[in-house]
Order: sequence, then structure tokens, then C-alpha cells
Amino acid sequence: MPQTGREIEQARGIDRDVFCAKCAYNLRTRPTVGRCPECGSEYNYRTLGQRGILLPQDLAFPYGDLFWGLLCATTGLIMLRFGLTEQIAWLFWAGLPFALAAPFFLFHGGHRVVRIVRYRELIRTASRNETDE
Repeated sequence: MPQTGREIEQARGIDRDVFCAKCAYNLRTRPTVGRCPECGSEYNYRTLGQRGILLPQDLAFPYGDLFWGLLCATTGLIMLRFGLTEQIAWLFWAGLPFALAAPFFLFHGGHRVVRIVRYRELIRTASRNETDE
């Protein structure tokens, strides 16, 4: 009986290391859609609807967010300072958007760092538990 593309994909399984987003169980060789055998949460590894899994890019350090946050903060504060002390109104108003954007970049980058540390700890704990068994 011929199989459909979805059945072939499901039978092949996940071919690289991806982790359950809830417990960090390694889902390699598991079906592309299913439940985590460790915690029971649902996951979907299909290319368009990846839900419930951690991918390597989820664990990348957010250099861009932190760089832009520091650059906006520095630029904004310098422009605000010189705009106020030298009484150059356009410099103050031009620096205001930079100063207001900086906390958003820094908050987003900091939030991602906290999430990355949590995920890496989950993966470390899960791999330790797999080797103990």
C-alpha cells in the first residue's frame, strides 16, 4: 500500500538533536509529531509549525539585542546630555528616541539570556538523567 508524504515523514522521525521545550528531553529518532515520553507534552517538528521543541537557534546568545541596546543607550545619553547642556533643542529631541529604545533592546536581550540559561540547565539535567539510567 503506498504511503503519503506525511506517513513517510512521520516514520522517518527527527534526524537531529532537538529538545522538548518543557523538560529538555532529546527528541532525536522520535516521530515528527507526538508527545514527549518524559513529560507528556505535545510537540510538532514539521518545518512550518514547530511547537513545543527547542531548536539550536533558541540557545544562541543574543549579541545583537545587547549590542543595539548599549549603542542606543550610549548614543541617546550623549545626545540628551549635549542637547541639554549646550541648549541645542534638535539634538535633545533626536537623542530621545535612542534613549527610549535602549531599555526595550536591553530588556529583550536580558530576557533571552535568562531563558537560554534555563534551557541549558534543563538540557544538562536531562542528559545527566539519561546517562544515569
